[in-house]
Amino acid sequence: MKKLMVLVVALQVALPAFAGEWRYTESKDAMRGTVSTTAFLPSSNKVDFKFPYQGGAELIVSIARKNSSDGRSTCGYNQCSGVILSITKGQFACMSMHENDTGQTVCYVSAKFDDGAIEKFVVKESSATSWWLRHDSNIRFLERLQSAKTLTIEANFHDEGPRQFQYDVNGLKWATDRESGVLPGYGQPESVW
Repeated sequence: MKKLMVLVVALQVALPAFAGEWRYTESKDAMRGTVSTTAFLPSSNKVDFKFPYQGGAELIVSIARKNSSDGRSTCGYNQCSGVILSITKGQFACMSMHENDTGQTVCYVSAKFDDGAIEKFVVKESSATSWWLRHDSNIRFLERLQSAKTLTIEANFHDEGPRQFQYDVNGLKWATDRESGVLPGYGQPESVW
């Protein structure tokens, strides 16, 4: 997963060149015989932050999936698909809520798919510029994304407050897992599983 975070940060520099389009990368782990595929989509809008982050920041949605060497998912439905949110400039700040089922205080982002209700998705901080969706939020996010055409994400930022980012999520290449027949993540545009 650390390799994936390095890849996400490295791609932040190149992402403005293809704003609004899903892009795909593949990373092979020769030692473990696995392949990680990642889809990236930068927001269609930029927000302006104060110094030292001025100049327009994009929020990047990344979906990572780990497969075995033969292309099959190495685990069940959505268990190996991870959603990562990365900001190109600025720093996330926790918007917190109390979770009734665990009694813990957690950080979240809000999202709206098409004209649906605003939903909260629990995140885990991996750095000041990248957050992972927690497993239960991750599954729900991917399920909503599967049928959506548009997405708006609201996240809180240090010294800036909440900001909204819009996406046209059409074009994400979904694939059916050969064994289970469910949609566990996404597929590369040129591949059929």
